[in-house]
Amino acid sequence: MSIANDTDAFFTDLAEDVLINSKYGKGLLEQPTAVALNGEIIYYDYRLYLKQTEFSDIKTGDTVEINNIRYSVRQVDVDLDGKILEVTIQKT
Repeated sequence: MSIANDTDAFFTDLAEDVLINSKYGKGLLEQPTAVALNGEIIYYDYRLYLKQTEFSDIKTGDTVEINNIRYSVRQVDVDLDGKILEVTIQKT
C-alpha cells in the first residue's frame, strides 16, 4: 500500500487531534520554522497538514487548537493532488 494513495493511513498513525471551527479531526504538525529579517526573528511559523475532505472550509484567520495550544491560520495551500491541505499557522 502506498502512502501517497492512502491518506487515511498517514493521518491515523502519525496525526494529532485538532480542533478547527468547532470541528475535531486529525492533523500532522511540523515543528516551527523561524522567520527572520536582518538576523532578527520576527515570528515562528508552524506547518499543519490536514485532510481536505475534513477541513475544506478552513481559511486565513481561523483558530486552530492542538494540545490545548491555540494557533492562528496564516495561509492555506492545497497540495498537487488536492487531498491534503498545507496550512501555515502561528501561535496566538
